Amino acid sequence: MPISHASPPEPTPASAASASSGASDLITVLVARNTELQTLVVSQSARIAELERRLGLHSGNSGKPPSSDGLKKPRRTSSLRETSGKPSGGQKGHPGKTLSQVANADATTDHFPAACAGCGGALADAASEGFSARQVFDLPAPRPLQVTEHRAHVCQCTGFGAKAWAAFPEGVAALLSDVFEVMR
Repeated sequence: MPISHASPPEPTPASAASASSGASDLITVLVARNTELQTLVVSQSARIAELERRLGLHSGNSGKPPSSDGLKKPRRTSSLRETSGKPSGGQKGHPGKTLSQVANADATTDHFPAACAGCGGALADAASEGFSARQVFDLPAPRPLQVTEHRAHVCQCTGFGAKAWAAFPEGVAALLSDVFEVMR
């Protein structure tokens, strides 16, 4: 449609009065509608803000339990500690600390095998050829550390010739490794 550059016709006094009355009615209607829409926008903005606030709630910033977070859990803040570049645990060259066996125990308990492993015959304590030792370090309440050495003896049957080892009692474990000493 071509654009016309002609000027509009001149209004007559009757048409101008009618137009001004219609225009003022139209303006009144439009102002009322504009006020109604502004009120609607304000109420919807408040509702949107409340819904966004509720959507942002989780167990970290409200009284909600962690189980209500669902699969969308908030990310934990990482540690503020800087890495040293060293591997975790003891470093190379660090001297280790461990309990070593003592030369003179406070008490010694001997354990002898009950019977010969080959023939089942009784063994005498004098048939012992040696023992392995484990030490238990106990810390009694009022006294200093008390060390009890348990010796599991090896006995040789005089009739059959087989060797039998005594077992250590329950709770007596080796600290480093069993050390077998032959005592003559």
